[in-house]
Amino acid sequence: MRKVVLYIAMSLDGYIAEEDGSVAFLDEVASDSQQEDYNTFYDTIDTVIMGNSTYTQIINELSPNEWFYKGKECYVYSKTTSGVNENVKYTNLEPKKLIEQIRVEKNGKDIWIIGGS
Repeated sequence: MRKVVLYIAMSLDGYIAEEDGSVAFLDEVASDSQQEDYNTFYDTIDTVIMGNSTYTQIINELSPNEWFYKGKECYVYSKTTSGVNENVKYTNLEPKKLIEQIRVEKNGKDIWIIGGS
């Protein structure tokens, strides 16, 4: 069965972003071995689930010119469709129901939950 995983960078004091939501500090602390670990992990997933705030940050700040999760199925939690991207499926399903739906639709690799609350 496809596992649901949370793979996240977090400071020792439990934060995943600066007070303003920035994750720029990740570039300062990333090492080659951490990048290798991330690449290994990334190969184990084929689906990503994120909230609208994370999606907005990705398309506006982190990777505005190219969809970062190209080739992965992507679900974004949103009350409205706040952007257009052929790689994104907007949803407001209860997380448990969404995951059950994804698992029923097809066999595949693991499912990654990205971002914060």
